[in-house]
Amino acid sequence: MFLAPASAGAQPPRFAVPTVGARIDVIANLPYATSDTMVLKLDVYRSPTAPRIGRPALIFFNRATGPDRSDPFWAAWARLAAARGLVAILPDLRDGREAEDFGLLIRHVAEHAATLGLDRNAIAVFAGSGNVFTAFPVVEDPAMTLVKAAVMYYGTAPIREFRRDLPVLYVRAGLDRPAVNQGIVTLAAL
Repeated sequence: MFLAPASAGAQPPRFAVPTVGARIDVIANLPYATSDTMVLKLDVYRSPTAPRIGRPALIFFNRATGPDRSDPFWAAWARLAAARGLVAILPDLRDGREAEDFGLLIRHVAEHAATLGLDRNAIAVFAGSGNVFTAFPVVEDPAMTLVKAAVMYYGTAPIREFRRDLPVLYVRAGLDRPAVNQGIVTLAAL
């Protein structure tokens, strides 16, 4: 009989980049849309020492709702971005309805840019891993002109053509699964 130590899998993942003790203001549970099944909300992370208006925004595209949207992993990313002067946004994005929810979100963020303290002409989107599959086609949609930049972190997506007006940082993890890396190389060659 084999017994694994109780602590082996019990430790939650820890974010390794510190925010250097920066104080971050978090405005949680701001409604951005009402769907047929729920009120969609977002959390905003801002540095109180950064200018109150006109800051660039970074939206974290992650399929999650309610408390899961700001779990410790994603909250750490948002705090890190805010500590660097960005307005970080963690939105509700329902699994299977991400594109629809994101469309509602981006319109809300642009319409309420002044209230949120951000520049509607400086909105970027970050997606990582499995979220890239859904986020990449959404931001590459030619109609998604409110998104001004994107970071796609090691994932692939069904894209046939890239927007030429959208700067994208497309990251490949060198030691990831070969099939994933080949998909990234193929997509980047479009």
